[in-house]
This record gives sequence, structure tokens and C-alpha cells, in this order.
Amino acid sequence: MAMTSNEPRASSESRTLHPDALGLGSVLYLSMAGAAVLAAVITNVPLIASQAGASVPLVFVAAGVGLLSFTPAIVSFSRRSSSAGGFASWIATGLGTRAGLLSGWLMAGGYTLFTTSVLILLGSLLQSALSSYLHFNIPGGWVTYTVLATLLTFGAAVLDISLASRGVVIFMLLELITLLILDTAITLKGGAHGHDLSPWSLAGTSVAGAAPGGLLGLLDGMVLGVWMFVGFDTSAVYGEEARRPRVAVPVALLFSILVLLLLYLWSSYSAVIGFGWEHAADQLGKGGYQSSYQLGARYVGGWFAEVMNILNISSNLACALAFALACGRYLFDLGRKQLLPSQLGSTHPRWKSPHKALLVQALFTLVLVLLLALVQQKTQADGGTSYRLSLSLGEAGWSQTDGTNPYLWLSTTGTMAILLVYILVNLAAVRAWLRQDRQAGRLKLPSLVCSALALLSSLIFALPLASFILPAIPGTVGNYFTSLGFAATPFPLNILPLLVLLWVLGGALLLLRLSSRTQRTPAESVQEE
Repeated sequence: MAMTSNEPRASSESRTLHPDALGLGSVLYLSMAGAAVLAAVITNVPLIASQAGASVPLVFVAAGVGLLSFTPAIVSFSRRSSSAGGFASWIATGLGTRAGLLSGWLMAGGYTLFTTSVLILLGSLLQSALSSYLHFNIPGGWVTYTVLATLLTFGAAVLDISLASRGVVIFMLLELITLLILDTAITLKGGAHGHDLSPWSLAGTSVAGAAPGGLLGLLDGMVLGVWMFVGFDTSAVYGEEARRPRVAVPVALLFSILVLLLLYLWSSYSAVIGFGWEHAADQLGKGGYQSSYQLGARYVGGWFAEVMNILNISSNLACALAFALACGRYLFDLGRKQLLPSQLGSTHPRWKSPHKALLVQALFTLVLVLLLALVQQKTQADGGTSYRLSLSLGEAGWSQTDGTNPYLWLSTTGTMAILLVYILVNLAAVRAWLRQDRQAGRLKLPSLVCSALALLSSLIFALPLASFILPAIPGTVGNYFTSLGFAATPFPLNILPLLVLLWVLGGALLLLRLSSRTQRTPAESVQEE
């Protein structure tokens, strides 16, 4: 019997994920765990406040409009198609196979960066907590903790998916309860100076200490605002492992967006008024993730701040596991479709997990962590910061960068990649809806309304990308957008779009390689059984 070189040699069983392993609740738990609600609020709300000032809730209003307008596309696709390819398989339906494969490549890259960024942040949090509470310091600092957390995370990811879903439930419920207690306490006490509507307007972007502030600060903050929703989409990859996937997946996607939006609106407003909206940047933003602990101690009690610290660590661990699971399935699907080595498209004989894909992802994560461990920083006389890659230690003025900086760089880069995929999903949906109407012989109102929402969503997703890219273009274009109030993002944030571009080019080269393989003559491709 003849076999082409494109066909896998492994048995069908060794290339199959665990069917019917997840119920609706499990898919939803994994989706919420990917968002890491408590950790996202603790870490990212202060970062957004440092950019957008008191208008952090307005950031989530804008991001929420984009995500809610996104729901017709994702619900429509998820009710018709279920695959480990997730968003990539949907894009292939509307825009073609090549667009789908490139989208899967983008999702795999974005998810790998997300996983790595959360593990680095987890290492930084562990270093801070153990040093403060137990006066215990380990050689290598956050890097060592991150390496250990990476081994633990990917070790758990290789196990049966049903075990992983059970493991995240407790952490997810505890972090939700903790966040609700904090928000309720601040709301009932009226914050530091009472309730105020300024955080819901652009006026809040002009508070002291906001950098860059204004409209640009709002757009820059949207990158992290959208990033805080990323994770809800992990449920899209469990179509082959969920029971009744065409119900479980769309319900989990829609419910996650709604719950996350409400929580982020409430939590960001509570954090801003907790310090007083006038001090959103110079106190909330300047204090970093410690600001959230200060709010816990001030409005609930010192013991509650300690609970938040512990649950922040567990929340990040569950988040890293959720992203690793999802990324492993994107890599598995790309291996199955031959864009990547076909070995990645195999599953563990016992646990039915994509163990080889997860191993490759773990190795990539470790290499990236060790590379970022070489980043050193130095504060200049003018207050700016210089960075370099160096093996030397102890040189005057230079120190290893804290894990918070690599977290910001990687999460921002990953968000850009995922935003591109979100836009492609919208465009694929518009094309699919209009194609159906043409086949029916007339345009229908629901298709037109959903298409308009999809285009609005794409525009909103494109705004954060524009704030990074357009001012950095040299010459007339960059000068024009600078005159509108945009400003070039400082190094190293200004080079992050280039990394996404390089990743896209890498995917394009893989597509060319795949195309050249599939176009070989039958005499060249046929092999003996």
C-alpha cells in the first residue's frame, strides 16, 4: 500500500487527544484560570494606571467593547467547528488553509510568550515572598524559581487533561472570592475620598505621574487591558477533548468574556478610588503590584494582604499551566498539519496529552528565561534606564533586571500577536457570513449586523497596535502621528513589534517549505509501506 510523505506513520491512536475528558465546567475553569483574574488585577492594573492615570476603568470599557463585538464571530465559529487548532481552524474556514496555519503559528508563539512571562513573574513573586517572610534567598534569584516553576508546570501539563482541570478549580474559586471581598470593602467605604466619575473619562489620564498619559496612555494601557482578557480563548482548543464541544466551547467563551469584563471594571475602579483618583499614577501606578496589597491591608486587614500575596502566586501558577496546555495543543495541531515536524502531532500513549509538543515548548521557555536572565539595567542621570545583555556581574551601576520587566516585555509582545489573530478571526467570520448569504441569493440583516460588529472589534483591537507602530515609523508618517499626540515608545518596548514581524516571517517561510513539499511529483513523494 502506498503512502505519501505527508501522511503520518504513527497509528491514529497515538495522534488522538483524550476524547470526552472535559465537561462544560472544566472547559470554563481552564478558560478562567488562563485569565488569572486575581493575578491580572494585582499586577496589571497598577501598570495600566502608570500609563493611563486614573482612567483605568475607561481602558476596560474600550477593551470590553472590542471583546463583546468579537463574540458573534467566536460563537458562530465555535458552534460549527471544534478542533485542537482553535482559532486557527476557524480562520482556515473563512480565509483559507494558509491563513489558518499562519494564525496557528501566531497563537503558538503568543501563548509561549504568555506562558514564559507568567512563569517569570511567578519566579519574581516567589523570590520576593520567601525573602521577605522567611529570609530565604536562593542562588540565581527569580531565575532559579522560574526554572523550577517551569519544570513543575510542564510536568503537570503532560498528565491527563482531566487531572489538570481539577487542579485549577480550587485556586480559581479562591482568587475570585478574594477579589470580590476586596472590591466590596473598597466600594462600601467609598475609597479614600468618596466615589467619583473621573476615572470613567479622559480627564483621569491627566493626573500627575501618568506617562505618557492622555490618549496615548489610554491606548498603551489597552495592550495590557486586552492582555488581561487573553486566556478566555484557551477554551477554543479543547474541542476534541470536551463533551458536547459545540455547546461547551461557545458557552465557556461567552461566559468568560462577560465575567471578566464585569470583574475588571469593578476592580479597576475600586483600585483607583482606593488611593483617590488623583493619586492613581503617583501612588497606585508607582507602587506596582505592592499597591494591591496595600489596598487589601487598608480596607480589609493586614492578614488579608498576606492571603492576597499567597493567592497571587497560586493564581499565576494555574495561569501558566492553562497557557501551557493550550499552547501545546496549537503546536500539536501544527505538527499534525505538517507545518512543524510531524512528531509534535503525537500524543502520550497513556495520558493522551501532546507530550512532545509540550517538551518543545518547555525547552523554548527555558532558553528564553536564561536569555532574559542576562539582561542588566542601569539608571541614567536623567532618570532613564539603559539595558544590556551581559554575563559580567557586579559592575558599578549595573544590576540584573527584575522579573517584572521581562514579564511586561513578553506579555506585550504576545498580546500583539494574539490581537492580529483576533482581527483575522473577525475577517474570516465576515467572509464566511457574506459567502453564506451569497449562496442563499440575498444579504441578510443578521449577517450585516454581525459583520459591522466584527469590523468595529477589529478596529478597537488595531488601536493598541497603532500606538506602538505608527509613531516609530521614521520620516513623515512617524512625525505626523507624533504631532497628533502619539509618542515613540521607549526602548525596549519600541522594538517589540519587530519581534512579532520576525515571527510572522518565520511562519511564512515554514508555509513556503510546506508548499514545496506538497507540490512534489508523485514519484518523489510515494514511499513504500
